[in-house]
Amino acid sequence: MSTSKEPREVNSIAALEGACGSGAPRMGGASNGTSSNTGIDRRTFLGAVTVVPLAAGLGFSAPIPQTIFIAVPYPGAAKSTEYWANAEDHVRDWEEEGPEAERCTVAFAAVELKRFLMQTVPGTDIRFTETLPEHDAVIVVGPTPRVKTFFALDEVPALPGDRQAYAIHSLQRGGALLLVGGGRQGVLYAVYDYLGQLGWRWYAPGPMGEVAAAKRTSLPLDGWKTVSMPDFPLFRGFHAEGMSKESAEMFQWMARNRLNMWAFRCTSHALMRKLGLVFLSGGHILEDILNADKPMPSGKTLFEEHTEWFAEVNGKRERKNAGRYQFCVSNDAAVAYVAASIIEHFQTDWKPTDFQNVWMFDTWADWCQCSRCQGLGNDADRYLHFLGKVREAVNAAIASGEVKRDIGLVMCAYEGTSSLYGPAHPVPAALRNGKDFVLYAPINRCYAHPLGSHECTEFNRHYDDAVQSWSKVAGDLPFTVVEYYSVSKFEDLPLLFSRTMGKDFAYYHQAGVKGMSYMHIPMALWGPRALTQTLFARLSWDSGASVEKIRQEYMTLYYGPAAAPMAEFYRCLEDAYANITAWRSWAKESVNAGLLAWDGGKPQKPLFPTKHLQLDSAADRSGPDVGIGPRASIDLLERARAALAKAQRVQSPAVVRLRLEEDARLFRYGDESFRFYLEMARLYEARRLGKESEARTAWTSAEKLADSLRSYYMPFDFDFPGAGVGAKDALTRSQLRPLLDKLAARPLAATKPES
Repeated sequence: MSTSKEPREVNSIAALEGACGSGAPRMGGASNGTSSNTGIDRRTFLGAVTVVPLAAGLGFSAPIPQTIFIAVPYPGAAKSTEYWANAEDHVRDWEEEGPEAERCTVAFAAVELKRFLMQTVPGTDIRFTETLPEHDAVIVVGPTPRVKTFFALDEVPALPGDRQAYAIHSLQRGGALLLVGGGRQGVLYAVYDYLGQLGWRWYAPGPMGEVAAAKRTSLPLDGWKTVSMPDFPLFRGFHAEGMSKESAEMFQWMARNRLNMWAFRCTSHALMRKLGLVFLSGGHILEDILNADKPMPSGKTLFEEHTEWFAEVNGKRERKNAGRYQFCVSNDAAVAYVAASIIEHFQTDWKPTDFQNVWMFDTWADWCQCSRCQGLGNDADRYLHFLGKVREAVNAAIASGEVKRDIGLVMCAYEGTSSLYGPAHPVPAALRNGKDFVLYAPINRCYAHPLGSHECTEFNRHYDDAVQSWSKVAGDLPFTVVEYYSVSKFEDLPLLFSRTMGKDFAYYHQAGVKGMSYMHIPMALWGPRALTQTLFARLSWDSGASVEKIRQEYMTLYYGPAAAPMAEFYRCLEDAYANITAWRSWAKESVNAGLLAWDGGKPQKPLFPTKHLQLDSAADRSGPDVGIGPRASIDLLERARAALAKAQRVQSPAVVRLRLEEDARLFRYGDESFRFYLEMARLYEARRLGKESEARTAWTSAEKLADSLRSYYMPFDFDFPGAGVGAKDALTRSQLRPLLDKLAARPLAATKPES
């Protein structure tokens, strides 16, 4: 969110273009209003706001002076700023947030500012300095405490304690602007926000995702009084499950869009720290630590040596249930073993991380049924009991000096670990430290409806109930979210979520959520999904930002003369796939689940058990639990294809044509994948009903689509938990290749004749 105290004259960017003749692109219009809980106006470009102060004297209406100074508050900055900016590998105090770390990031922010200003106001001499010039134009870059003392400035605005907060503030003398932050992270965000006000955008990593500001003959330095801070301050970013998931361009894109969370990566560690990233690492780590078949020094397996550590089910502790049901968290020795393993990792390979996921077995089963575990309370109470004991052990290791950093512990509120709902008992005292938190994971949520909507009882109602249950204890245990805009079942389909994201983020913020993330960020071929990443970034900072204004600006700036047909393309594409959860998800009711369970014989159960999705549903259905049907989706995909073809016929700049080509590649994959699923579903239902001719027709269509899907690869597939990158063909990415092979081996004549 952002606060702004407006100067005497405030005009829209369109009016300012006329005043200064800059020809700068319009940046989107005013915001959708005021914050529901603060009543403050939003004023940052990343919130899709385009109210910019009109300068007095030097600024919008005055020509750029021959020299502009960038003042960096460190001795030697005039000569060494560019060196410091690129010396992250030599910084020794990243984890301590020390002075070297601060100087490196601040210097990098200054270098980024210079780089983009040189393109915005070409011909201007831009220099670094460590002194404040008395009369020359100057932009001061640095953390507020250091700027205030180093330059002896009394006008530096006060900022809240969050290191990510920042201010864009003009000095009364005129021709002087402060880009300052509560910490080095805020400094970086202030620079990128200011550049955004000039017209710069970074919609995707790399040059193809960059939208340059129009060339200017004037620069806004006066009239600014803006303060901004994040609505989700704990983190905003992505869960990177594959060790090979790292990219300098990706991390730069994140910083430019005020995102700050990834998993620790050894080779990119210093760069990520420089860009202000925090590390949230790990996952279902107990599957390794408590691997029942792990060899022990005695020659036995872990289960054989410590059977009592594993789940009791129906009065027995058996190998078949070890690792399927959650381990016996009431067994002190088992908990101590897990805690000792975590502490050992904190001393070695997990040492640089900030937060460590300590997730239970991902088995979708249940918990140990012994009386001691049952007596701990509900599922969340058992999880919290275990995590509290681990925290106590980690605290003791910190006190003794064994562990050097206080790393946060993270539990997940998730169906796969049978811990979706909040606790019945108070949060253990050891976890009420502000560092540990819960990560809420609605993996099978419906995207045809907002999460808090009462129109979705089949998928979302219980997730809403779970949010409310965790919200009640958010004061003791911070509450964060992992969304699933690219869950593994989606397999990189060109899905869009702008219909629900704005409402969902506002809902999460109102519920007290402190951190936002999602799985699994694609590393290439974003195509239209660049809009999803843009919305995620901006709503993560300002949950009240206008989705419609962000989307309109995106279309205008990203597609230029092809904006109108591409807006239609996006609308049709998003609506066509709106019912994706009913088609492809981990939910047992999904079409994907039904097809994967099919042995190729005569099916016994209907494939479409939900109200959300019926094979022959009418396009105009309405009411609760209703989603778009297959026929309507196919019609929308045809309209999307036509709109994309129209956009490709428009005379556009080369970079726009590249974007359209990427959109077309991803559209083909999504379109063929959807049609393939539909034909496989028709085949299933025809076989179930004994309609042989319909089955043959569906099989012929499915085989033809499968041949096309076999002909190209979809990047990328990341190995987990180790390193490795691959690419699977599009048919394999459908997850139905094994079923296709089974069906190819079974003659269709085996179906009963039609009645």
